[in-house]
Amino acid sequence: MSWVPGRLGSGYFKFPLASASLFGYGFDSFILKMPQGSEINLHTDPAIFGKRHFRINFVYLEARSGGHFIVVRNNASTCNDTRLNIFRPDIEEHKVSRVNEGTRYALSIGFSI
Repeated sequence: MSWVPGRLGSGYFKFPLASASLFGYGFDSFILKMPQGSEINLHTDPAIFGKRHFRINFVYLEARSGGHFIVVRNNASTCNDTRLNIFRPDIEEHKVSRVNEGTRYALSIGFSI
């Protein structure tokens, strides 16, 4: 396994750790690396038809500047500067602001039920 570019083409990288699917339920985990200058634009992540997608992101190394997680809930943007973020990426728009200085690392664990 190795670092692969993130699917949104905005300068971040993913390192796959594990994934599984059993009886229609899914699980995946990644390390997300956001070097200086990268960002993740506002988006949603589609779920498997008929399933709900949940994700837990733990930021274990913050960027020195920038790299803030932002989620849209109830039509209002919320900047969540905590290290632990639990959200529904299939129905909540979310993004990470531009990393201005340093590198941001997060452990991302997702599951579909």
